[in-house]
Amino acid sequence: MKTGEKDENGKDIEKHYTGPICYSVSMQTIYCEVCSEEIGEKCYLLFHYDFLAYQNLECRLVTALTVSSGVKRLPTMHKLLLTKKQLSQCDIEYLCGQLKLNNSEILMSENAYREFLRDTKLPERFFEYFGAKETYAEGFLSSVAKTPYLSFNESLISDSFLPPFDKIKIICLLRKYSSAPRYNKISGKAEEMVYNYLQLQKECDNSDTNE
Repeated sequence: MKTGEKDENGKDIEKHYTGPICYSVSMQTIYCEVCSEEIGEKCYLLFHYDFLAYQNLECRLVTALTVSSGVKRLPTMHKLLLTKKQLSQCDIEYLCGQLKLNNSEILMSENAYREFLRDTKLPERFFEYFGAKETYAEGFLSSVAKTPYLSFNESLISDSFLPPFDKIKIICLLRKYSSAPRYNKISGKAEEMVYNYLQLQKECDNSDTNE
């Protein structure tokens, strides 16, 4: 795996992992434990698997348990995408949103929504269907619930002069009432969306080649 960094000789720094893989028929899940003896790191990967008799498995969204790469080596949870297709930068720009720990309810700030409208990769048919960019696609906005949200860092409490135990209680309760989900799972809809994107992109690539 390429780290995105280079050594003193200008060569790409890579991490190499090996490890066993186990398939649970009852859980319909593949468990993979990979290890890099060189850096003393071990990671765990889990993903859903259905047996395909006459088709190849093209892609899977994966739950990953790793250790962060910063100065503080901390346990980290995130999603990965395994695919046979080599992704272009354009593919990554579209699919990276599927790697966020989110669910079917999409929450975004008004500023983020404006950035979304300005994104050059947004299909023009979005505006044809929901309304002009100048009116912020009013047809889309009229169909969504506008709920004000509070945005702040927990340091507002942790750096205050409140008693230590009160700080802990307040932060715990604030997190309890926050909009973040209690858990995150890789849904069939998310996997279907990634698969359909890759298949449709392949059709577009083949069409361009034939022309």
